Amino acid sequence: MKTLKHIENGKIRRVEDKDAYFLTEGKNPLWGFIPKSEWKSNRKTNPTMVMEETQNPAKNDGAYVRKTKKSRS
Repeated sequence: MKTLKHIENGKIRRVEDKDAYFLTEGKNPLWGFIPKSEWKSNRKTNPTMVMEETQNPAKNDGAYVRKTKKSRS
């Protein structure tokens, strides 16, 4: 796995090695290699919320309850 940063918009992405070399090749590549520590620090400051819909077993009318889960920080 390699960590890449988009030159124009600053998005950080973790990709497989083969994909990383493909994205950084060429005359004007849009992606560049960065240290994994930069990806980790960005991930800790911006935790993602995962929304999950589950059926409420207490109610038989088919109502849904939304549960939120935080990613590891």
